[in-house]
Amino acid sequence: KFLCGIEKMVEATKKMNVQDVEREVARRYQVMQQETQALISRIMEIDDEKKENELVLESIMKLEDDRKCWRLINGVLFEKTKAQVVPDMTTMIKNLANVSKQLNDALLLKKQDMMKLEQ
Repeated sequence: KFLCGIEKMVEATKKMNVQDVEREVARRYQVMQQETQALISRIMEIDDEKKENELVLESIMKLEDDRKCWRLINGVLFEKTKAQVVPDMTTMIKNLANVSKQLNDALLLKKQDMMKLEQ
């Protein structure tokens, strides 16, 4: 008989005794807590990077368009003008906001899964 993933889990659970099931649930919950903490840390990093970029963008907006700007990308320093940097930074800020939103959505789903597991 062919069993899909969930049916296999149900069959395996039926064969486990109560202590084994409790241990497995506790292990899954602990893994989910670790994943949640990792998501929270990553969200904080992304938000900090976004704020830094916003501060830099705010600072350079007062400058003339032909003013030189230096931008460090992956350890390489690039010379550009303000006119070239502003669109790049605006795009970077939007991308960071999107990533932060996706991670927050994933965190919400993870927390919902944890609540289901608690019940």
